[in-house]
Amino acid sequence: SHMYAASGTYTVQLIVTTINSCKDTVSKSVTVYPKPVAGFSTSNVCYGLNMNFTDTSTISGGSITNYAWTFGDGNTSSVANPSHMYAASGTYNVQLIITSNVGCKDTVSTTVTVYPKPVADYTFTNQCLDEGITFTDASTVSSGSITAYAWNFGDSKTSSLQNPYHYYTASGSYSVTLLITTNNSCLDTVVKSATVYPKPDAIFTTANQCQYDSVGFANSSTVSSGSIVNHSWDFDDGATSTFISPKHKYDSAATFDVILVTTTNNGCKDTVTNSVTVNPQPIADFVFTAGCVNEIISFTDSSKVISGIINSYLWNMGDFSGNVTVKNPLHLYNSEGTYSVKLIVTTDSSCYDTAIKSIKVAPVPVASFTTANSCLGDSTSLTNNSTISSGTIDYVWDFGDGSSSTSSNPKHLYAAAGSYTITLTATSDNFCEDIYTSTVTIYPMPTAYFAATNNCYGQSITFNNYSTISSATLSYLWDFDDANSSTTTSPSHMYSASGMYNVKLLATSAFGCKDSVTTAVTVYDKPLSSFTANNACENTSVAFTNTSTTITCIAMIRTA
Repeated sequence: SHMYAASGTYTVQLIVTTINSCKDTVSKSVTVYPKPVAGFSTSNVCYGLNMNFTDTSTISGGSITNYAWTFGDGNTSSVANPSHMYAASGTYNVQLIITSNVGCKDTVSTTVTVYPKPVADYTFTNQCLDEGITFTDASTVSSGSITAYAWNFGDSKTSSLQNPYHYYTASGSYSVTLLITTNNSCLDTVVKSATVYPKPDAIFTTANQCQYDSVGFANSSTVSSGSIVNHSWDFDDGATSTFISPKHKYDSAATFDVILVTTTNNGCKDTVTNSVTVNPQPIADFVFTAGCVNEIISFTDSSKVISGIINSYLWNMGDFSGNVTVKNPLHLYNSEGTYSVKLIVTTDSSCYDTAIKSIKVAPVPVASFTTANSCLGDSTSLTNNSTISSGTIDYVWDFGDGSSSTSSNPKHLYAAAGSYTITLTATSDNFCEDIYTSTVTIYPMPTAYFAATNNCYGQSITFNNYSTISSATLSYLWDFDDANSSTTTSPSHMYSASGMYNVKLLATSAFGCKDSVTTAVTVYDKPLSSFTANNACENTSVAFTNTSTTITCIAMIRTA
């Protein structure tokens, strides 16, 4: 046999020589066909991708008519430039056997590598707007390493960090793509939906209020999707609430920063703080004096407020007389009883308070008395006719002459005649008083006085009346003590018998005031006249001798 070093057509000559040196020669043409040169090119690929094989086999003559590929995983191919996808990563021995048109063959083997494909993955937690999302890479590769990360957050923003933090500017659902690349340029992509929950908009309104009054908080918080499931209130005084629109009563006056935190069903929160001013409540109060019917009662406001001013007063006196708006009113009740007086005070912050007190309006006594004019020297009697519907009465009398009394029905002796104004002050046990006045006249007393001269029997005695009175006229009554009388001012009287008589004069004024005087007068016995005389010559004295019995008339005057 002979191996030609090159293909071509060769003339082969055979010379045959016998033992006898006989020779024969034959020549034939021998063709040495060119051997194909098997070859192919390829590139290692990542799992999941087709590996392309490019035939690079050559032949100097003829043609390659057959390809026998063995991919090292039990699969084959007979196409010139096959593509093959390996079912697993790894290293494979790929063999190509080519056959020419004349049956010449060549074989080539190459080791190829199918790189493992990485598994892209990441974790995250859906977050609320205004809160960034941390994307944590969870990608793996069985061999090699991940060398590149390409994030697309679905909002036109990207990142090449392994574990990026991304802040979305709007709520919604975003397709977040992670493309990873290994050191062998193997790729994998994962797309997940990240949800940015809308943040609630915490809103509430309120109004300044008064101490001890409930402050209403109107919650108008909203969220674009989902629902608000929690409302957390902090009233800045240690109190809290979870009601949607609560009411709260503050015990002190101040400005409070009220905080509302709203939370959605996705845990998103928003906080708003508003100030509410709690204005001090005034303390309504008033004082008054005990009152009597038909007497002016003074009501004095004593209300106070720690800040601001009280600028409104509304009184109700409890007797259906209408409201009064002055600060310190005066009021008169026209009937006794217990009345409920109400005062409502309002400050410049519209805070108000009410004070209610009971006032007892006591009955006023009706002072009254009767009396009569009297004569000087006679006691003046006063009959008290005062009355009161309930309670007791004390009395004070002013007699108009500087004297007084607290008796109920006094008597009074005036020292001088005249007109006197008597004042009776009747005061109840509730210090209600009434005053009644009346004038009494004390008439002057006459002074009875007369003079008379004793006289003799048979002669009239003249009684000279010297009675006096400071005012008014007098009438007289004489009692001559002999059963005779006279009303003459200065009478004369003749007794029918001698003796001593007690003559009484009663002087009576026009007002009935009387005085009397009694005087003894003597009526002497009548004398016996007798005398003797001698007759005598002319121009001669006649002697007369009185022989009468003489009784000297002596008038005795006694004033009673």
